Amino acid sequence: FIIGAAMTEFLVFTATGPVNNVILWCVLYEDRPLAAALNTLVIHALGDACAPLLVGGLVKAQTENGQDLAYAYNFAFGVAVFWLIFSGIAFIIAVYCVDWLEDWMHRNNDEHTRKPSLLINDPSH
Repeated sequence: FIIGAAMTEFLVFTATGPVNNVILWCVLYEDRPLAAALNTLVIHALGDACAPLLVGGLVKAQTENGQDLAYAYNFAFGVAVFWLIFSGIAFIIAVYCVDWLEDWMHRNNDEHTRKPSLLINDPSH
């Protein structure tokens, strides 16, 4: 269990680097500290503040329905980590969409109809 939990924490935190990189490249240079702070605030507001309420509510609901405490905790933590599947799918979709988006941008950006880049800090400008 400890090894699995450690690997899960490691993999969750390895995803924060690319996410922070995307956030910082999508805002103006002078707004990067605010963007990083808001990202951290949202992560903690949705994770640290809501997770105990969700897990406690699920455990209470399961025990009130006649389930034993061990089953109730297993169910609650299973639901609590289920979002990792959706985030993994979103990352996989994003990897495939990057190539599609780059191809689309090259097809639609010729010299006469130069559209602004999706990146605010685009090095080509």
